[in-house]
Amino acid sequence: GMGSSTTPLNFRVPESWDLEWNYRLGPIWTPDSSTGTDDIIKCWLKSHEFDVQSVDNRKLVQTLLDQSSEGNDFQQGLLSSARPFVNGPDPDHNNFRGISFDGSDDVLFCQDSVYANDFDVGATDDFGIYFVIHTGIDRNQTECLLQIIRDATDGTFNLSMDQSGTNKTLTVHTRDSGTDYNKSFANAFEHSTTHIIFVGRVGGTDTVRVDGTTLSGTSDAIKAIDGGAKDATLGCAFGVGGGSAESNYFSGTFFEFLFVVEGSGDFSNAYKKYEGYLAWKYNTVATLAADHDYKSEPPRATICL
Repeated sequence: GMGSSTTPLNFRVPESWDLEWNYRLGPIWTPDSSTGTDDIIKCWLKSHEFDVQSVDNRKLVQTLLDQSSEGNDFQQGLLSSARPFVNGPDPDHNNFRGISFDGSDDVLFCQDSVYANDFDVGATDDFGIYFVIHTGIDRNQTECLLQIIRDATDGTFNLSMDQSGTNKTLTVHTRDSGTDYNKSFANAFEHSTTHIIFVGRVGGTDTVRVDGTTLSGTSDAIKAIDGGAKDATLGCAFGVGGGSAESNYFSGTFFEFLFVVEGSGDFSNAYKKYEGYLAWKYNTVATLAADHDYKSEPPRATICL
């Protein structure tokens, strides 16, 4: 015949930042590789997947496109000034573009009418929220990374970072049966540094990790998350970078966000893969914990020949 070629089953074009790919290793594992057994992705926002508006020669984010199958796109803030803008390629992070939040009123939000129950998590359910951010300078204040209904409603959730001098504290706020729970982690991050932040529950244990290191926090539990009605502060239900009565708007650079819940399998089999993927993608392996599963090699996806 004229010759033939064999394409591996499940072949996937390797990522541009995967410098060691070959058919024996397989491509780097990314959230696209998830089978939905141990982990189900409810939202996946990447700073380089967006629709923009060009205003005054700046590219302002209009919509950050959800890369999961759930369609939970995030939009720019309601105020004309509340529009994060897209940076140029960043050579320190494999030339991926970040999105700058100015700490004044920038926010990306998703309406509860869009995500419905996608972000609901029971009090004992395993889940993971991942952020890749470059923290801003010390502004001597507490800033909000994420909030879901940040008011006096049960099921509310808020992740904030206290950048007051030497504090550098991460706090997870939830509310249950009319009681506020604030689980805090001191010395959790550095100023003007890129971090991978994980907040969630693994094997039924509340877990917060920064750059692959599990932190020891205060005794308050992380309670159930329930989207519910919209938050009066933001006029929306789910805000990334949004302020609240207890914290200010985020000042820094956003790269990636994932909201993942446990599937029918075991989330503990999957959650570190996301950290490995993010560290190798954004060139932050140097700050990944020395004993991390993917410190020396990135997670790899299995292919069939």
